[in-house]
Amino acid sequence: MLDVAEKFFWPCDEGKGWEACKEYCHPNAIFKTDADTLIHLDRLEDYVEWMKDAHSMLANTKFEIKSIAEDKKRGMVLLYAIIYADNILGKNRSQLKLIMFMQ
Repeated sequence: MLDVAEKFFWPCDEGKGWEACKEYCHPNAIFKTDADTLIHLDRLEDYVEWMKDAHSMLANTKFEIKSIAEDKKRGMVLLYAIIYADNILGKNRSQLKLIMFMQ
């Protein structure tokens, strides 16, 4: 499960779109978040495509996985990563923190 989660993470967060990610997902996988900007998304495919679009606003993107863990009893993976990127609208370095729970 850890291996599959990490294989999904990279193409998803690199903005490669659903075609690059779908082999690691259930066909109708759901997506849930508390983030106001993403609350309207309810399918994982939509989130992955949103990430693809988000990359059009970023430059010099780099990812660093800080921690990844598997809870076999609950069938869950926790992945904590930091995304470093330059906003395409300016030169201020942005640091985004991302925590993903995958089930």
